[in-house]
Amino acid sequence: MHRLPRLALLATVPLALALLAGTAFASLAKLDARARTALGSLRLGAPVEQLKADGAALNDAGELDVFITGSVSRAALEAAGARVRTEVPGAGIFTAYVPVGAVEAVAALADVSAIRGAAPCEPELDLSVPTTGAHALRGAGPAFAGLNGAGVVLGDVDSGIDFDHPDFENVAGNTRLLGLWDQTEAVAVGPPSGYLIGREWTPAEIDGGLCIQTDVSGHGTHVMGILGGDGSGTGGAVPAHTYTGMAPMADLMMVKTTFQTTDILDGVAYILGKAQAVGKPCVVNLSLGSHYGPHDGTSPFEAGLSALSGPGRVIVKSAGNERSATNIRHAEVFASGAGTSATFSVSGSANGRILAIAGYYEASENISVRITTPGGTTIGPIALGGINAAYPGTLTPNGYVYLENGAALTATGDREIYVELRATGSSSNGTWTFTFIPVALGAAAGEVDLWRFFNSSGISGNWVVGADNGTELVSEPGNAVEVVTTAAWTSKQNWLACSGILSTFTGTPAPGNLAPFSSPGPTRDGRMKPDIAAPGLAIGSTRSFDISATCPAGSPSTYLNDGMNHVINSGTSMAAPHVTGAIGLLMQKYGFTVTPAFAKSFLSGRAIVDGFTGAVPNTDWGAGKLHLGDLLDPAVAVTAPNGGESAIIGAITTLTWNASDNVGVTAVDLHVSRGGPAGPWELVVAGHPNTGAFAWMTTGPATTDAWLRVVAHDAAGNTAEDLSDAAWSIVDFATPALLSTFTADAVDGGIELRWAFGDGAGVRDVSVERAPASDGPWVRIDVEVRTDGVFQVALDRGAPAGRTSWYRLVGVRDGRAVTFGPLAGVAGRAITEFALTLIAPNPAAGAARVEFTVPRLADVRVSILDVQGRELEVLADGPHAPGRHQLAWAGTLGGRRAPAGLYFVRVQAEGRSLVRRLAVQR
Repeated sequence: MHRLPRLALLATVPLALALLAGTAFASLAKLDARARTALGSLRLGAPVEQLKADGAALNDAGELDVFITGSVSRAALEAAGARVRTEVPGAGIFTAYVPVGAVEAVAALADVSAIRGAAPCEPELDLSVPTTGAHALRGAGPAFAGLNGAGVVLGDVDSGIDFDHPDFENVAGNTRLLGLWDQTEAVAVGPPSGYLIGREWTPAEIDGGLCIQTDVSGHGTHVMGILGGDGSGTGGAVPAHTYTGMAPMADLMMVKTTFQTTDILDGVAYILGKAQAVGKPCVVNLSLGSHYGPHDGTSPFEAGLSALSGPGRVIVKSAGNERSATNIRHAEVFASGAGTSATFSVSGSANGRILAIAGYYEASENISVRITTPGGTTIGPIALGGINAAYPGTLTPNGYVYLENGAALTATGDREIYVELRATGSSSNGTWTFTFIPVALGAAAGEVDLWRFFNSSGISGNWVVGADNGTELVSEPGNAVEVVTTAAWTSKQNWLACSGILSTFTGTPAPGNLAPFSSPGPTRDGRMKPDIAAPGLAIGSTRSFDISATCPAGSPSTYLNDGMNHVINSGTSMAAPHVTGAIGLLMQKYGFTVTPAFAKSFLSGRAIVDGFTGAVPNTDWGAGKLHLGDLLDPAVAVTAPNGGESAIIGAITTLTWNASDNVGVTAVDLHVSRGGPAGPWELVVAGHPNTGAFAWMTTGPATTDAWLRVVAHDAAGNTAEDLSDAAWSIVDFATPALLSTFTADAVDGGIELRWAFGDGAGVRDVSVERAPASDGPWVRIDVEVRTDGVFQVALDRGAPAGRTSWYRLVGVRDGRAVTFGPLAGVAGRAITEFALTLIAPNPAAGAARVEFTVPRLADVRVSILDVQGRELEVLADGPHAPGRHQLAWAGTLGGRRAPAGLYFVRVQAEGRSLVRRLAVQR
């Protein structure tokens, strides 16, 4: 973890400033403590370089570095003197630089609600990737066939990147970075369009050897390796791609940040804008955080990031590394009675060292605050809305004390407590007492939460009485509603160091446990955080060669045994990029449908829950351990009808396909379009077993542009679909004009088939197919066809005796295959009675097939009746041979389409009348 720069020190200037005096008070009350103290420091005359180095909310030019909120327009802000960098669309949040001379003018704008100073953030610092399941979704490197992040942009706002590391190059040796913005460049030469600081490096400049950005921390390089490194840059005997990241084929972007909250938001906006420009979805990683802010999603930092999120735009954040028994940053007390106290123990005091604390209580509460120094000096009580003294506060024997109580409010009206303790020597050491005195309490019952958000190098401060290191330690911006916040767990304990020594971190728990440093939730307003947990302890990833290193012979080391090309690090900083890469894989599959809510829901549904996580969700693990599960789609192919065939309305058409999956296809859905490959689609059947065939009773209306779509499902919810290769036809002339007769009758020696086509039908090259069921499988049979008057007759001598066989005729008409049937027959079993056996489809939208049996030669009349029994259409009238017969009604009456409604089919023979209903739909 990197040490923060010190906050503003003013040892060289007079320590008095009536900042809020006179007419300026009304407008300057819009400034929060960070902006107010920065402005006070400048007006005391402190050198800008010193203040900037000490972490004040300033830029190099001595302008305030702030968030501005409100319904104000960009034009109005710029007219008042602000220099706007990022405007978060629709959120009323801006990042801006405000010259000292323009502060009053900007604050005086009626539509400006608040001016909030930037705050410093800090980084939140192999086997891990397989625990997520990502490795199972792709092939071996360097191709990584499968889900590998291709077509997705993964960005990181961090300490920079060693862009020359082979893990970040493609197979041609060119950079995978779409852009690199170095915000820390002192001179703004070529910043990104719309921004005011730093230098943007293009891929061409990186590949051309012109880029001079470095990562002397190594944090950003390590994080980027986890989320998107391809692992190719190993050395020694270690195989290439051993340390492959989550999405090794993704496009990458890096913002080397100042770690100020405003610049971080600018960096996120820059990455998202670049991704939008190239038309790709994007995930941005933030392995950093601050404990300045209300921890409830409403600070401009958190609210701004939520507003930047959306379809194809997701931000992932590390939860923080604040769970510690010795470094206790959070306290919670309830003001009651004459006052409730929290104590804060300070050590390491030295001249100029600073401790800073931010606290919050609800808008419903009115509480006064008193501070007692280790020497017994009392500051306050300071009433709501008050400040103890002009910055830098009251000088006591224990150093300077600056206290604000509700002088600044959050976006929801909650009260902010702001404290700076600045040592004047060793006198700040000891126990400080913070007392909260209720004046009027509301629904929150006096609850006050406090966080130490900053300490200079060498000085430390920990809460004692009131200490709470088990809740509300997710750092900002991890409390943002739309941000995906990541806890850390232990995936391994040991690694083989460059020295050949098996190494470990002291106190590492057994694999499977929560990392001991991982910050718990919930948010201050009670929402569940973190969202998910990922590996974050002893993670091997890319090493920055911008840091010189020597392997310690014979000793443990974090440098790995691959020529020190990779290194071990720990922290929720390492957990977050696992989730960033995982969401990148989701975006590769689902594209811009992936939103923060989609990502959280998907990852929650797939997360591993075990004895370590306990019942979830909870404030340690979120939904559980990150695991992507099966993301691979089934393979499916339509086989018939696949282009050129004709299906006859009222006849069975066998729809066939092939479908397979790495786990197994659980069901298929079949759809038919009559208007081309774009639909609209009609559902034929849903949830059908993956048998490879379905007998569809073909329905109308007719079309020459029919398509079959098969959608295959697997148990993990993955789907894939395929369409016919070309159009096929659904024909509405399966009528006496086309096929007038089709019969199947048991005779000596097998089943005799008879059929006759109407005049001008034009069906040729007819063959006979048989199947054991109506939906196949169909096999062409070798039969001799003879002519008997108007009939074609074939005898199937191979029909199994006593079993039902199904028959269909396949011919060619107008260059396209046409199929008639199927029709059932049982060899060796004679038909013994008249029967009306089938009307299909029923209901019918077009033609309908009528099937009946005749036991002996007889005159048969088949007709269509209305509901009053009146005969409307005659389908057949004359002698019929024994056997099974099939007729087709074209759905017309007198040559015109029959209206929708209820009809009856009647078969009359030998004085008997058989009637069944038929519904017509239009």
